[in-house]
Amino acid sequence: MKDLFLLKFIRVNKLISTVLALLLCVSIEGVAQSLLPDFHRYARFAGRATGFVVKTPDGFEVVQQGQDACWIPEERKAGGVTPFYNYMLLSDDEECVAFYPDVSALTLAWLGGAKTEPDYIKQAVESGTREGLTVYAASDADQEFGADSVWLFEKNLSEAVRGRYAYSAEWYAIKDGRPCLFLMCVLTADGLKRKEVYFERLYRSLGYKRKWTYSQEVFDRETLRLHTKK
Repeated sequence: MKDLFLLKFIRVNKLISTVLALLLCVSIEGVAQSLLPDFHRYARFAGRATGFVVKTPDGFEVVQQGQDACWIPEERKAGGVTPFYNYMLLSDDEECVAFYPDVSALTLAWLGGAKTEPDYIKQAVESGTREGLTVYAASDADQEFGADSVWLFEKNLSEAVRGRYAYSAEWYAIKDGRPCLFLMCVLTADGLKRKEVYFERLYRSLGYKRKWTYSQEVFDRETLRLHTKK
């Protein structure tokens, strides 16, 4: 009798384990598929809730999650891509990859008073050197991003990501009373020769809205809409 009970107990446990494993697989697959809202909803949220203008640059295509072209976390880290970047866009010639920011996270960091200034700016200020760092004139910062100030940091990567992308450029923009704004791209050797073309396209696709005031009610409403596909 005791052995029969033990056998039934083992069978039930195996059944429960199997069901949990299946549910876990379904859950993981669901999370992977819905990891990011589509780019249209992301852009709408950016404009309404965070005061950022977000567009797909000319000659670029949004890389959907799950495609082979998407970089795995290890590759993103090797390229210096921080968690602030969510969306990956690929140029038609595949010589440039642009990373767009998680505008919701940037806004929440701003609301929480978090320090989001990149290390390269701190190091440049502390060391008094500006190797690879370009500081935009106020008029250029306003024209390109609608910002008060903009820094661009360019560097060669210690190891080419996917054996091709060996150069990176990262922008950091500030506007009074607004969340800070990040933008990043990586380039191949051939892409580096045409970097100004890519840069100009990126400038026209991302920036601050001229008129915008933060509203918690709007932010909450648009956040819900962003994740409920409405």
